[in-house]
Amino acid sequence: MGILGDIGVFSFGRDKIISSVFGGAVVTKNKQIIQRLMIAERDLVVPPGAFTQQQLQYLVIYALALPVYNLFLGKGLLWLSRRLGLLSQAVYERECRGEKPFFLTYRFSLQLAPLLLQQFRKLPKFIKHRKSIANIYIENLGLNYPIMPYLRVPVIVKDKNATLAAAKRKGIHLGNWYRGAIDPPHSDGAALNYTPCPQAESLAQQTINLPTHINISRSDALKIAEFIKKSSYEKP
Repeated sequence: MGILGDIGVFSFGRDKIISSVFGGAVVTKNKQIIQRLMIAERDLVVPPGAFTQQQLQYLVIYALALPVYNLFLGKGLLWLSRRLGLLSQAVYERECRGEKPFFLTYRFSLQLAPLLLQQFRKLPKFIKHRKSIANIYIENLGLNYPIMPYLRVPVIVKDKNATLAAAKRKGIHLGNWYRGAIDPPHSDGAALNYTPCPQAESLAQQTINLPTHINISRSDALKIAEFIKKSSYEKP
């Protein structure tokens, strides 16, 4: 810290390297910035109990839904949970309009702290696992990537939509995140002061992301790599 920047910002949201479903942290050695952060922290409020409950319910609902996600039951459970307000949204509509989300005024919930501490204790295991899974993709697909604990391993394919559809039919969940330079695609670019970035936009339309999370086993990774081999993908 202090070599490449004055502040490190870390997200502990869902799908991150370590996750407490919601929250984050700021790290800095700059005393002036520390003072400003401490002043800003005084204005933060304890999140409502209902909001914290949504984050805790996320863990239970997804634990039930993911094993049967490729069946109607898993998707139906997630859809119903969202409709009933049992889950908070990953991205709120006001964010897509360039407006600040309501939760920016919330402190980190003490009820989520045990989850985060547990994740920190497992961090070495998570890093080792992600590197191992990434290495399977890299070796089997001939990717010229360094071995790192990737959150996801990007691969450029000829027909992204066709590849995702084929993966879905085979029970391989690759997700549809990173569909544009700004995601979700319906975000208001003008409100976000977005200026065209042709290269990023083009790559987003061609890139799929291979999962490395703790629930991806070695056999899962080999199955995914074999599937990608049969697709039209580019070796960097």
